[in-house]
Amino acid sequence: MRKLAAIGLTAMLLVGSIDSPLLARQVDRSNSIVVRKPIIVRVQSPLQDVMDINLCPGVGTNINFENVGETIETMFLENKSWVGLTTNGSMTANQDQTVTNTATLIHLSPIDPLSIPGVIQTNKQTVQSGLTVITKDKAGKRKTYLFNLRYVKKSNLAVALVDFVPPAQVYRNPLTSAAMMRGEIDASNQERRILVAKLAGGLAEAIKRGELRDYSPKQIDAIRKTIGSVYQGIPLMDAARQHSVDTTLISKLILLGT
Repeated sequence: MRKLAAIGLTAMLLVGSIDSPLLARQVDRSNSIVVRKPIIVRVQSPLQDVMDINLCPGVGTNINFENVGETIETMFLENKSWVGLTTNGSMTANQDQTVTNTATLIHLSPIDPLSIPGVIQTNKQTVQSGLTVITKDKAGKRKTYLFNLRYVKKSNLAVALVDFVPPAQVYRNPLTSAAMMRGEIDASNQERRILVAKLAGGLAEAIKRGELRDYSPKQIDAIRKTIGSVYQGIPLMDAARQHSVDTTLISKLILLGT
């Protein structure tokens, strides 16, 4: 199992492209245009960090939760001016038992920029958008997934499908060397330091811009405590729940600090 840095700090690549190599390149001899073949990636659920997804012109990206037995309950898309978003079913089925076609898949695609009143200037200044997805499994337990959508005209990686799968059972070799274990710990610590830096930088930027002027000192302190808990090794979502910090705000802070 190896990390796929281009689509997220902790998203683990289990299965890549159907064909080899991973990033297949096809050349159209008639006009010498290089076409990169979209790939499929499988990611263990739940996410422990914000996952980056590049949206490329002409390539739709699907996010599938069916393999983990989860239905989509709520979604928040920060910048709607250039991202088209649809689902394969209804999200009201979670409240209305008469609806059977529950949504398990999200389809994303870049669209021509739209002039949306109230956010026109903000949208002109960014080529990214936060996406928060809240799902519910068969036992009624909710999970929160955070995505950083980035609009790229040229990309080395075009992902057609992000397929979430249950965490694989890991059997640790009792003969694993101490050096290998130290390497794993060092990699984990480095990821955590990067995440903490993004959160702290995002908080400072949000305060500077005045975006948290409606937050009380107690709420600001809760955000700082969340960052401190992550620094101590507590998973991001657990830390946010522990200090009652909105995960949508956490997503925004990470985007600001990236």
